[in-house]
Amino acid sequence: MNDGDALHAAILARPEEDTPRLAYADWLDENATSDAAHAHATFIRLHIEWDRRPTDAPPNESLKHRLIAAWQASNLLAKSLIGDLPHVYHRGFLAGVQFGDDRVRERVEAAFSVAPIRMADFYLTGESDAEWLAGSPLLTRLAGLSCEGATGIVGRVVASPYLANLDLVHLEVPYPDEPAAARFVASGGHLRNLTVLDFDGSQIENDGLMALASAGHLGTVRKLTVRSDNRTSHFLGESGIRALINSQSLTGLTHLGFCDCQLDGPALLQLLRWKGLSGLTELDLSFTDLQGEDIVTLAQCRQLKNLRRLCLDAFSLTDESVNALASAPWLPALRQLWIEAREEYGDGEDQTVGLLDGLAERLGARLVMPAKGELAFLLSPVGEADQIWQRLRRHRYRDEDALGLLRIL
Repeated sequence: MNDGDALHAAILARPEEDTPRLAYADWLDENATSDAAHAHATFIRLHIEWDRRPTDAPPNESLKHRLIAAWQASNLLAKSLIGDLPHVYHRGFLAGVQFGDDRVRERVEAAFSVAPIRMADFYLTGESDAEWLAGSPLLTRLAGLSCEGATGIVGRVVASPYLANLDLVHLEVPYPDEPAAARFVASGGHLRNLTVLDFDGSQIENDGLMALASAGHLGTVRKLTVRSDNRTSHFLGESGIRALINSQSLTGLTHLGFCDCQLDGPALLQLLRWKGLSGLTELDLSFTDLQGEDIVTLAQCRQLKNLRRLCLDAFSLTDESVNALASAPWLPALRQLWIEAREEYGDGEDQTVGLLDGLAERLGARLVMPAKGELAFLLSPVGEADQIWQRLRRHRYRDEDALGLLRIL
């Protein structure tokens, strides 16, 4: 084993640390035999700087351009260590991988042997694969896990004792068993370190939300995302929201998302009675069943004093609700107001721009309207695993990323 191999082994053993990564970059520079190797070293250093920026840091175009140049010159895109599996980088090294249902054990063992994998996205169809994965100590290396499959398969994986280190979990099970995804987490007492619960694509509904609210081991959770899969409606009513606001464990939420849910005015009133509302920094209520008068009620809520990002959709806005937003007591502290309009609704952006003219003057660049077809992850990432997970999903859904930039940005 040479010095490079020893440093690479240290990166695998201590993936959370930057020191061995920077030492490896120095070794590459000292032993480089090509411009690509020097570029690889530069890429590692710049990517660490890029990924260590605060989530609310202003754009740094100079750093971005230098990072992209180093990435392209390094030739890393052309020499994947794990074949054709979708993957992304974090802090200079391959860190997130999507595994399909083909040769699961072989591919998992190969990927974990060459890279500091921190986030794994599994789509499993075989019970034997789920049984092997649940019993694999390799899972202890993960900070984040996404698992999609039949209810029994997902439940078997989530029950693995090797997942006690997880910061993030994302689960999808088929309709109509989707609330089971929440119940698996609620009954998983070993999942005591979770900071992110992502139910994007699983309709946990009131039953699932009530199960999470009653789980005593979820006190570390800071981000909860509930989002429909666009195939069927996801109903969250007063009973589910009431359980959430009365929870003895989910008291430290800072990021809360209910996108694509049938969440209506009475449910919103329940949410606005929550004592923990003042702790929220980001809230996503886009594409719910809220009406203009509900947005007025939201705008008048003084407990949202620490809100920094709010996500709404163009189709719940009226002149009255826009005027209410413009005079909201928490508006001066807001850093971003996202207003999204979807392509299937026609020229929603054009209509909304006219509606928001006055508000746009007050907010300036703080008013964000994603372009049609843009895949927007509206809530900021919370921690390393969430950052890798968002990057992996962006890469997975974008086929036109010929330069591989979504793998690193």
